[in-house]
Amino acid sequence: MSHRNKALVAIVAGTALLISSGAAIGQAAIADERSGKAMQTLNVDFATETGNFRGGASGTLYGLGDDGSPADAILDGAQVENSSQKPPSGTQHPSGDALALENQFFSNGGNELAVYMQDYYPDWSYNSGNRPSDSRTYVLDVPVDDPSYGTYTNGGDGVWDYEQVTEIVINKVLANTEHPDQYTFIPFNEPDGGNWYASGDNASAKIFRTFLSDWDSEYKLIQKIWQQYKNGEKPSKVKPTADHARVAGPGDCVYRQNRSSAFLSHAKSQNTLPDVFVWHELGKESLSSFRSHYESYRKLEKKYGINPIDVNITEYGELRDMSVPGQLIQWQSMFEDEKVQAETAYWNYAGNLSDNMARANSANAGWWQFKWYGDLRGAQTVKVSSDYMNKADSLQGIAAIDRTNKKATVLYGGANDANADQVKNDGSNIPVTVHLTGLDQNLFGSTVDVEVRENAFTGPDGVAATPRVVNALSDVDISSGTLDVTTTSVDRYASYQLIVTPHQDRVLSIDNAAAGRALLVEEVENTVLSGGAQTYIKTPWGDGWNYFMTSGNGDVGSFKTGSIASWTVDVPADGIYRFQVISGNTGFPGDNDVSVDGRSDMA
Repeated sequence: MSHRNKALVAIVAGTALLISSGAAIGQAAIADERSGKAMQTLNVDFATETGNFRGGASGTLYGLGDDGSPADAILDGAQVENSSQKPPSGTQHPSGDALALENQFFSNGGNELAVYMQDYYPDWSYNSGNRPSDSRTYVLDVPVDDPSYGTYTNGGDGVWDYEQVTEIVINKVLANTEHPDQYTFIPFNEPDGGNWYASGDNASAKIFRTFLSDWDSEYKLIQKIWQQYKNGEKPSKVKPTADHARVAGPGDCVYRQNRSSAFLSHAKSQNTLPDVFVWHELGKESLSSFRSHYESYRKLEKKYGINPIDVNITEYGELRDMSVPGQLIQWQSMFEDEKVQAETAYWNYAGNLSDNMARANSANAGWWQFKWYGDLRGAQTVKVSSDYMNKADSLQGIAAIDRTNKKATVLYGGANDANADQVKNDGSNIPVTVHLTGLDQNLFGSTVDVEVRENAFTGPDGVAATPRVVNALSDVDISSGTLDVTTTSVDRYASYQLIVTPHQDRVLSIDNAAAGRALLVEEVENTVLSGGAQTYIKTPWGDGWNYFMTSGNGDVGSFKTGSIASWTVDVPADGIYRFQVISGNTGFPGDNDVSVDGRSDMA
């Protein structure tokens, strides 16, 4: 686009809805520092190691569609450690079959693939929310690869229908998988909240006792089929080697203290304890309550003399958290602290890492956060503390030391001005100091270099470039073992990567947004709107279940035929400039015309 030194740019809506969330125009740029914002501090003690980096919080529910969706480069870069998918022959979704995508998943760093067995059913809630009865007779006495295997006729045969569904699912997986020992089977999903056994946290309810009985029968049936393949009684591509099948449960939609207690007690007595204890942490309140839930669960294990069981929070976060690095780091930090697995929830559609990738196999800021988190593999995590622990929407972080490569890393984000007007405040431009202690001179030498990169929010469909350097320190003395790194204008929607390395004879510099990056970043709600377009306030504290985060808390809606957004851009000279619109359309097609000084025929 060629234009004069000052130009009036306008977006004119053509048909239908064009822009439905606060769109940022141009590449991400660091905001201007506002006065009056109190400094926030994140403390990192590199002398106190907290264990091997787990990396389990890079999981996803239905983040994979089919083989090749996402592409290898996206999947490998995101370093997805675990994922839950539908079973073969499952009809809940058109894609996401575990068997169809297993080789791509495991070849790109995946470790554990779970099967949501109830997704065999086409509807939500499964079987219309009703526990199946014995109303069908399934064909199970032919080879698994026979087309008639799993078909049915109406009418009962004395066997619970879901038990026969379980046989179909487990047999199809174990007969065809090349990675049997890396599968986990999840028989029930959210049984407490409406899927067959709704009882809330009432552990004495009759329907809960039915659940316990069904859990036992499902667990034992899965193990029976596993042993048939392990012992070679049934043919398979690859014979299982593990002693037993890996089974996860109970799968409650929230943490249930009473149900969890009764479940553990019962399962121990029946020798049906799960290998992975599962529940969901979906609402924003989980950012403040998860650690207490986790502690309560571990106390139950001790109460019943049960050795620690792996934990997987198989669904976490609201729609507002997906693609937003400043939100994702808050979830990942608390899950990494407790060394558990966790999977982003499925809110939109399958195959796009729960909206943490853009368009067809491009990176958004959520993908970069996954990559930064996964890049800590092989390191040792260290103690991180602040005044904001167990507080939703606040400054949180993960830190790790890589002694082999002499590198210390801090990932942080979410800083928010709690004293500001929550309706109008977008939370940006807060100065943050990362207070580093325990820096070992034997590892780093007496002076170090520091680079801080900003992973700026681009919306779910906005393509994110390589995060730019926003702070750099060279040849800094650490003889005391301490170092303060202050970055001003920290944006609550962004995440930050701080890396400390031994000093090198090189030039460190900040990536200047005005030199080769964005000349202007403009929120559409700050432009001149006409033709019926108007701004709606959507804050992170609102109904995050139903909408994506909007940059600046502004959502430009009612943008239809005849609507115009216009603003002035200053450029240093005539020339060719790149113009990018990042928008959050919500399923409605639309066309837009772009004009500069009234002309829309630019090359």
